[in-house]
Amino acid sequence: MESHLLTAMIFLPLLGAVVQALVSSGVIARWSAFGASVASSLLGMVVVWRVGADGEAAGLVDRLPWIGSYGIHYELGAGGVVAPILLLVSLVFPVLILSEWERRERARGLYGLLLLSQAAVIGTTCAQDLFLLFFFWSLSAIPVFFMVGIWGGPSKEQAAFRGLVANSIGNSLFFAACILIYYANDPHTFLIREIVAAGGVPAKLISVAGIQTTVSGLAFLLVCAGLALRAPVWPLHGWFWQISSQAPASVFVCVAGIMVPAAGLVFVRLSHQLFPAVLSASAPWIAGAGVVSLLVGSVTILAQRRLSSVVAHLVLIQVGLGLLGMGSGNASALVGAIFQQLGAGLAVAAMGLLFGSLAQHWGVVEAPETSGGLVERAPLFAGVMALSVGAFLGVPGLSGFVGQSLVVLGAFASRPITLLLVGVSFLLVTFSLFGVFERVFLGRLGEAAKVSPRESELPARERLLLMPLVLAMLLLGFYPKPFLDRIRPEAGNLIHEAPAAVGVSTAPGPAASPVPSVAPSPTQPGTPSGAPRVEPEANNG
Repeated sequence: MESHLLTAMIFLPLLGAVVQALVSSGVIARWSAFGASVASSLLGMVVVWRVGADGEAAGLVDRLPWIGSYGIHYELGAGGVVAPILLLVSLVFPVLILSEWERRERARGLYGLLLLSQAAVIGTTCAQDLFLLFFFWSLSAIPVFFMVGIWGGPSKEQAAFRGLVANSIGNSLFFAACILIYYANDPHTFLIREIVAAGGVPAKLISVAGIQTTVSGLAFLLVCAGLALRAPVWPLHGWFWQISSQAPASVFVCVAGIMVPAAGLVFVRLSHQLFPAVLSASAPWIAGAGVVSLLVGSVTILAQRRLSSVVAHLVLIQVGLGLLGMGSGNASALVGAIFQQLGAGLAVAAMGLLFGSLAQHWGVVEAPETSGGLVERAPLFAGVMALSVGAFLGVPGLSGFVGQSLVVLGAFASRPITLLLVGVSFLLVTFSLFGVFERVFLGRLGEAAKVSPRESELPARERLLLMPLVLAMLLLGFYPKPFLDRIRPEAGNLIHEAPAAVGVSTAPGPAASPVPSVAPSPTQPGTPSGAPRVEPEANNG
């Protein structure tokens, strides 16, 4: 059964972006941008609601042949795994439009690029064809380049260029993986469901620079590298620091709070569906990369004074925790990693916007050496910031608690040492965030706040834009069951059914070898009995 609901979610923001190019009135531009974003977001919430207890959204499929001669289809779908990102997009993007309500300098251009970003992220989330997924994913990098390069800080051109180069390299690696997957399957196809039905990407042998490996191993490595550049994952994150320091608050939140979780979603979907055997063998490396990012972020955040850099390091920590859950090899950790993208994404979005307001209204860009005392001027503002910090740290009753708990429980089952590492990391992060909060908000009123033209609490518009994020953080903390019930069935299928399709054990534990790996021949001696085994095909391609 086909439905055009998902297509409408994508094309409503695109229509709103086109309107920005046609109108000259600032009032019409603002309201049309906000209306298009809200309309798409309401449809996104309908999609999330229609995801049933089996983790599938019945009837929410849109299929259309696109480039038939190459087997490329316009095919969209939704399920339990994509529901958290759809909800995150639906909550945050209208808030980003509203946060730029008072902008007068080329505001229509910024509104149009934010709407284009919303459409691109939704398309990436729902795409069921590899070529279509790559199309939307690569499209999402273009608005960021222009938004940073035009509306950024003093070094905006350099930051935009570095971001574009990193994203372009990542997209190129991802596209190379798509081409390998396309030609490895017979008949050639980009449709994910057809590749899954065939048992995933074949383990045909291929020679690269004189080194023989498998197509599945090489394609998986390219996907990992391409997404790691966009995520960002340590040590491929240098461009992200410059974006964080130069981008406007709304653009930074778009990248850090939405596109980074979207990259995690793409990895979860493709790795489990297309590369089940290689993923099983690579799980320790993925979890290890997550632990390294977690530790590096939690140590380096202690030296940060610039508030936007603090949030950027929180994103690195969020990515590390997500990778740890994805590489733990059990359903609980995977559900936690998916849910954590939503909970931490909301906290990062709220903190990014709040720090942007601090810079705009009080001129506070860095945490002062002594107490700033802004709680006297803006107690509600301070309360929302405290709530956001608690949500990121996993305080019970807030959005980050459930996801982090599931990740730690699942990771501990297979790799107990991770509990100690995560505990140490979050102790350092807690110390850093509490220190920043104390220096900015507590104590006596600082000089920067005294000379501020604002004499009272934040304007009503800014209180309104924070309300959806606050309510979502509280709801996800106190009653996460409806959301977990939508994630768990599909996540369980990814963990248990996909590896079974190619004869790989789902038991947690160390894997046999990193990727890319050379597939052993059927008669090769010395193959470990517990190692994942993919039989090479007679035709080495």
